[in-house]
Amino acid sequence: MRTQQVFWMGAVVFLVVLLLALYGRVKEPELNLPGKRVIFTDTDKPAYATNTNTCPTSMAQKAARSPWFRARFVENMKLFLNKREVFDPETYNMLNGDSSPFGIQGLDIEALKETLQNPNLTYPEPLSEPRQECVTCAVVGTGGNLKLAGKGAEIDSHDYVFRVNVALTGKRYVNDVGNKSSFYGFFPESVVNRINFGRDAKFDVSS
Repeated sequence: MRTQQVFWMGAVVFLVVLLLALYGRVKEPELNLPGKRVIFTDTDKPAYATNTNTCPTSMAQKAARSPWFRARFVENMKLFLNKREVFDPETYNMLNGDSSPFGIQGLDIEALKETLQNPNLTYPEPLSEPRQECVTCAVVGTGGNLKLAGKGAEIDSHDYVFRVNVALTGKRYVNDVGNKSSFYGFFPESVVNRINFGRDAKFDVSS
């Protein structure tokens, strides 16, 4: 009996020492951002990317104060594709390294070209306006964390509201998540789900 106790005690000590040794070798994950980024060139920068924002609470100011955030913040990152990205060989090859939504690998390129050359396709209006000072935004997901939160009015009070996927904003949900929507990002499957939800998925796009 005593021999078994000594054995198990020895085994426990060994495991503890092993775990401590392994823990000591674990390093904080290093920043490994991909080098593939599509940014604005000097010839296609819109007004919001050229004017300097002096708001003390802007994202640029926060990046200046935080080395961690500064390493991850790309102020001139393009938000939307245009035909230059598809027809420029260098940029095309860059984007073709990743599948959707991070790139264009596997997409029907001809259909994409036709879409981007459609005369009715324009950049969203907010991106063509001069930069406003000290705007705020809310990004609303669809994980259910805002259920019964009563944050709808607070969310709608922001200058811009970003919503994704199904983004239920109907009468049953407006008290929790609001219904103001400035930008809506989605996967194709999400559009089908929105149709199924009917009136619960209507947006207020008037503001």
